[in-house]
Amino acid sequence: MTPTTQQGKQHFYDWHGSAYEIGLQHGQALREEIIREYLPALQSLIETSGQNEAQLLEGIIAQYEPIFERYVPGTLDEIQGLADGSGLDYRHAFFAAIRDGMKSG
Repeated sequence: MTPTTQQGKQHFYDWHGSAYEIGLQHGQALREEIIREYLPALQSLIETSGQNEAQLLEGIIAQYEPIFERYVPGTLDEIQGLADGSGLDYRHAFFAAIRDGMKSG
C-alpha cells in the first residue's frame, strides 16, 4: 500500500484563556467549518434513528453530558463557549464537539 499525503492549507490557532474562552474563540474563528463538518453526520443520524432533530439531540445530551460532567467538566464550559462563539445552540454545539466519540450501534 502506498502512503497518501494531503496537501492544502494548514492552520494554526493560538487560543488562550479559560475553557469557555477557548471554546468561544474556536466558535468565532471556525463557525462555518464546524457547521460543514457536523451537519451531514447529524442529518444522517436523524434519517437512521427515526427521531426528529430535537428528540435526537436531547437524547444525546441526556446520555453523554453526565459523563462529561463527572470526568471532564471543563469540556462542557468549552462547548458552551463554542456555542456562544459560533451562534449555534448548545445542543448543536454539543453534538458537533462529541460526535466522533459517540458509540455506534
